[in-house]
Amino acid sequence: MKNQSNIGLDNFIRKSPLAIVIANGEGIIEEINPMAEDMFGFKASELIGKPIEILMPKSSRKKHIEHRAKYITQPYTRPMGIGLDLMGRKKNGELFPIEIGLSHTRQGDNIQIISYISDITTRKQSDQNLLKQLENEKNVSHHELAMAHQVQTSFLPTDIPSIPGLSVSVKWLPAREVGGDFYDIIQRPNGNCDLVIADVTGKGIPAALFMASACTALRALLNGTASLEEGISRTNQLVSQDSKQGLYVTLFVARINSKTGEVSYVNGGHNPPFHYSRNKTQFSTLTKTGKALGIETQSIYQQGVVHLDPHDFIVLYTDGVTEAIDTQGQEFGVERLQQVITNRRDATPEELVTIISEAVQDFVSPAPLPDDTTIMVARRE
Repeated sequence: MKNQSNIGLDNFIRKSPLAIVIANGEGIIEEINPMAEDMFGFKASELIGKPIEILMPKSSRKKHIEHRAKYITQPYTRPMGIGLDLMGRKKNGELFPIEIGLSHTRQGDNIQIISYISDITTRKQSDQNLLKQLENEKNVSHHELAMAHQVQTSFLPTDIPSIPGLSVSVKWLPAREVGGDFYDIIQRPNGNCDLVIADVTGKGIPAALFMASACTALRALLNGTASLEEGISRTNQLVSQDSKQGLYVTLFVARINSKTGEVSYVNGGHNPPFHYSRNKTQFSTLTKTGKALGIETQSIYQQGVVHLDPHDFIVLYTDGVTEAIDTQGQEFGVERLQQVITNRRDATPEELVTIISEAVQDFVSPAPLPDDTTIMVARRE
């Protein structure tokens, strides 16, 4: 007569929501519960006395016998086949995905291995459906980003205008398909040239859309106002009205008279560009003359002036250059940027933007650039 503990164990095995298969140390099935009968399509009488490998694909049986032999030497409770795709085999030969947990009991030299088996067909199908959905969404997202990239690049100059007495070159490297950096080179009928570099807070599509709105307003207002201060002030008013997500834009605009070398500029919270004087062999910085656009509607902008002698140049850049971080957590920084420029101060503007961009990319390597990076160099000939 069974004692109460054995009766309780029998009830647990019989009523368990998991399929339970009990085998001895030789892998011979000694007991199964009703859930196992339903799951595998066998009656208990058809399985008891048979090797447990009968419930597995034929391709897995030999390897399972080897694993079972190792388990017998040092049995312990554990999930089985972590990281593997385990399959069960029904009486009709149908294979289905399963998860298995193992435990054991021992009386003297006799050991029983208890397998707790779950049919995970529904979960696997759900996982596959989710992966397919994510893949479809990913493809849509890539398409949308590609379209956004095309729209954004359409706002950038396709060609650098030929400006007598002035050489200009620029390199634009977005960290993603779309970014928040912007630049412009606008040739004026009177021979002047406007150089623009800007950086919108944030990344991705929101920053790109905000940048597109800001640069459209800037171009229109620089053309329609008498001075840089007025053009930037009116642009700020429009940008502030559109800045509903807390976005703002730092901006530097330089109006260069290539005949006289006079440079008028407004720096709206942007990284101060460098003016390199060939005669003095030293740098000066074109510091901020107002706040970033989009912060305060009534911000005031002042105009600064600097003079370019022949072979002097100015270097404009976004914070993706100086704030680039290497694997040790160090920033590229202003001093390192100035040193790169000093070492190659005789290079052409085209060569210099390449030299700077390569220096930054080598600095962060093997990581990709973490932020949008734009570099512009203008030299008076």
